[in-house]
Amino acid sequence: MPKVLEDEFDTVSGVGGKHLAPKRPLDYIISFLTLTFLSAALAGGGILGLQLWDTGVILSGLVAQEESGVSDLDLAIVDGTNTGVGLSIGEQLQEQGWSVVAATSLSDLDPALEPAPETLIFVTAEQYRQEAKGLLETFPGALIQVSSQFLAPITVLIGTDFLG
Repeated sequence: MPKVLEDEFDTVSGVGGKHLAPKRPLDYIISFLTLTFLSAALAGGGILGLQLWDTGVILSGLVAQEESGVSDLDLAIVDGTNTGVGLSIGEQLQEQGWSVVAATSLSDLDPALEPAPETLIFVTAEQYRQEAKGLLETFPGALIQVSSQFLAPITVLIGTDFLG
């Protein structure tokens, strides 16, 4: 029978190795656990990196917001004095960085309405109270109340006490 070159070469060179050896069930378990650990470490590192980056972005925005005392919530101005100061106060608050979406007067709603005696700040939910406290610099002594009668998250009713 003729000699086959491949058969002689395989036996002489000792081709083989651990990667060709039959695997035991423990080898499969170790491989699985190793790959699971490496995958979890890689995914966890990526998530941690994104969390740290996101926290840095959020904190820088909060610090800037706290320093200025201005909120990005919509703010409405209602002139309860019926003197027309609501528009000018709205412009003043916009210059300070507040997001003023409406400035109206009680006399626009009903000319027969009496002027409001005191300045009030209304918030639609308790969670907006902290942002509304930034308005106390402009309206010192104003009371902050929770009310659902206004659409804007924060509404300022300017009373006659603000003029005098």
